[in-house]
Amino acid sequence: MLTEYSAHDNPWLSSIFRLKEKWAKPYVKWAWTAGMHSTQLSESFNASLKPYVKTDYDVVQFFKHFDRLLNDKRYKELEAEYALCYKLPAIGIFSSMVIKAGNIYTKAVFEEFQIQYEKALDYNLVGCIQHGGDIVYKVAFNGHLKERCVRVKKDHSVSCSCRLFEIEGIVCCHAIKILTNYMNVKEIPDQYILKMWTRKARSERVKDMYGQDIQVDTNLQQTSWYKSLSSISTKISSRAAER
Repeated sequence: MLTEYSAHDNPWLSSIFRLKEKWAKPYVKWAWTAGMHSTQLSESFNASLKPYVKTDYDVVQFFKHFDRLLNDKRYKELEAEYALCYKLPAIGIFSSMVIKAGNIYTKAVFEEFQIQYEKALDYNLVGCIQHGGDIVYKVAFNGHLKERCVRVKKDHSVSCSCRLFEIEGIVCCHAIKILTNYMNVKEIPDQYILKMWTRKARSERVKDMYGQDIQVDTNLQQTSWYKSLSSISTKISSRAAER
């Protein structure tokens, strides 16, 4: 584009081009992003903040309402955690792999995995070659020419050219096709289950960049205990009232 429109002298476009490794998809494919886009964090934060503050608030008013936002966020997080413990995921395909994923993953990650599993049903094997000690399978969507290459190494580890697992930590539909149809794998191998996407992730210790345990927010922990105990006491009261 810079060459076609003779825009090399434009300072802003030139500066953006120099940073292409941080935003261009061919480069981003080789970086872990957890599925987040470059502007997603700021857009999400702005959308969350907008209902709580107004442009004419002073600093004191801003922090007062910002504290309301934090409390509501924490409450929603506790509701989501409660749902993970007491609500079953909506399983659309009853296979061993999907059922295991539903028992392990959080709701959002499971829904994404189930979408990948459903897509895998519409992929076909269009080629298979030996590359060194590895086997490379070529798969394509029904009626499409675009192929994806799934490499199976000697240790039976699988990697795909789409790099969805390396980018977001979720096994892609191409790899699922090979695992289920050609490797006879019935459940997700443990090596492809990231702890951060599991239901039990919050119960484990979290470390910072220096390897130190991150201290638990005592206020949030007390709130969590309060919500759990309130739910339990409500159920006990309901059963007692029935008698």
